[in-house]
Amino acid sequence: MVVLGAIAVIAVIAGMAFVGGDTLDRAAAERGVEQVLTGSYGIKDVDNVTCPADQKVEKDESFTCELTVDGEPQQVTVTFTDDSGTYEVSRPTSK
Repeated sequence: MVVLGAIAVIAVIAGMAFVGGDTLDRAAAERGVEQVLTGSYGIKDVDNVTCPADQKVEKDESFTCELTVDGEPQQVTVTFTDDSGTYEVSRPTSK
């Protein structure tokens, strides 16, 4: 159920998350990751979300974003669920 909530949140954001063509907007992705972690997963004190630039939007492709939770370095995996930019975010894991 939590993953479905994460996908729903990102589906709204992802509609405007393209820089050009089929490349994800890095800043929008970073904001989206933070929103999923705080809103859907209920994780507090999420900071410094950094995702790689120029991620091609393609179903089943994934990338890793780095962040801190309560000051501790963590990472999440972001995976596209379709070719339209909808993606899901994993729970954070230690780096």
